[in-house]
Amino acid sequence: MSALLICTMLLLCAVVGAEDLMGTLRERLREKYSNSADENDEMRAFYESCEAVTTTLVCDWIRNEAENGDLEPLEHFNNILGVDNHYESGFEAELGMSPDTSIQYPFCSWRYMYSQLSRDSSAWNVAFPDQNSIYHAMLVYFNKDDEFVIKGPNIPYVRYFSLQTYDPSAASIDSKIDYQLRTEYNSGSNAYSNATCGEAGDPQGSFDIRITAHGNKYQSNGFINELAALHKDRKAGFFFLFLRLYDPEPYPEDGESWNKKMAPMINECYGVEGYGANLEEAKRWGWVCPPILKRTNAGSGIMTELPYCVKGRDDQFKNYNQGATPGRLCLLRPNSKNNLFLPANSNMHGMFRNKDANYLMGCALHDEGIGRIRGKRDGKLWARLSGKLPKTPNSLYDTPYVGDSLEYDIRYISISSINRSPPSAVMMTLKDDEILSHLRSLGGDAERNREYVIWFGPDEGEMPQVAKDEGGIFVPWPREYQEDDKGNVSFGDLVPYPGILYREILSQSQVLDDYEVTYEEGITDIIRNHCFGEAKQEREATWRRNLRPYCYEETCCGDSPPECCRE
Repeated sequence: MSALLICTMLLLCAVVGAEDLMGTLRERLREKYSNSADENDEMRAFYESCEAVTTTLVCDWIRNEAENGDLEPLEHFNNILGVDNHYESGFEAELGMSPDTSIQYPFCSWRYMYSQLSRDSSAWNVAFPDQNSIYHAMLVYFNKDDEFVIKGPNIPYVRYFSLQTYDPSAASIDSKIDYQLRTEYNSGSNAYSNATCGEAGDPQGSFDIRITAHGNKYQSNGFINELAALHKDRKAGFFFLFLRLYDPEPYPEDGESWNKKMAPMINECYGVEGYGANLEEAKRWGWVCPPILKRTNAGSGIMTELPYCVKGRDDQFKNYNQGATPGRLCLLRPNSKNNLFLPANSNMHGMFRNKDANYLMGCALHDEGIGRIRGKRDGKLWARLSGKLPKTPNSLYDTPYVGDSLEYDIRYISISSINRSPPSAVMMTLKDDEILSHLRSLGGDAERNREYVIWFGPDEGEMPQVAKDEGGIFVPWPREYQEDDKGNVSFGDLVPYPGILYREILSQSQVLDDYEVTYEEGITDIIRNHCFGEAKQEREATWRRNLRPYCYEETCCGDSPPECCRE
């Protein structure tokens, strides 16, 4: 891995622990009730009722949803359960028991959108989001023998998308990745799995996904997309559903071949193009109409379409303490040379982890002395990150095509400047094609060699001369910011605990069979090939033995990680 990334002066630490992050968010949610004994009693009653049947995380979500709708949390919780009076804790929903009337929740689809597109700062800027990503999410209750159908009029036009389910503790249950989707008969093809469609400029086909209890109801039918809602030992309960989209395609100009059905689609769902169409919202769905969610109730067989949520679509946290001490210490000393390492348990066992993504991290400190860190931040800290950019696809409709995994190494790569203090915000994300564009601007052999240098620092105007001479890319360290009610953002001091996050999504070996793989330098390959031994049989045996889903934390993390984790 040392040939891929080298960092001078610093590199990052473990992601803030899930308990630290949620603790911060929970305290912010409870601020509203801190000044009134009556309100504290109401909040206590809500959490006592809710936590009797599910996790605190689910209760926090329900509470946030209630407050966005100007409802009392306990009232909203009782509405979810379909009861009029104070909830009795004897009903243990998470164990598969249900009331006489099944729980009809959610009341609408795609309640929240966490987007970093076209934003200066803070729209749900938590847990190190990639600034080219959009998350659509909702909390759902699954009754025994329920079934949901996600009906997508078209597959999105983005670099990567997936649908993933999580349990009430935010641990992964199941996923469906873009290239795995089977399109509906005679609706068109899937350009993520068929590069010929991309080359021809064909529009994406439609799809539907059945969400069943354990994802095996239709396993004998190879033409049905299926997703599990619950762990094998559950018959009913809450689950989270996330739809992730990364790096939407540029909006097609008139005459581009894949625009054949784009304009009618935009007109249908977002307004007439050129007459006030909401193209920003269209982009957040990957230039397609939002997927429709339908529910078939247990026993009745009646299918009901859930309306699209119109409130709470773009939640955000504003003006919190951006210099709080991170909840975990870094494995390798901040500001030291080549301190890249695999983060501890955040991406493999943490909250709402993306099963398709892997990370490298490192730590920085503005001023070495912890005792002085609040005092002087003189803006003299610089970090130099160098590496060789793996080959990534350009587009669904341009070479190398997303649908041809043999023609590139990794689907998506980005590097972010982050604030390690919870809730873990991102200052700036630099994606692969932006790095390549910079190399192209340098001329000579820079684009062909794909060797880049990135300098992280306080201000581009103070960039060291050596950085300018070698054609380095400038990325700013995070700064504290404030946002007013009108959305205006002002930036202040450098944050005390910055860092760098390197992200990869879908390396070749995560998509192709072993005999097809030509690139084995991704993070996922380091975990498998180096940390599990060089012999193929031994490696695969160890892999299967420790599948949970990966033997990650035990192998490459802890107080004394093996050498492969440090390279």
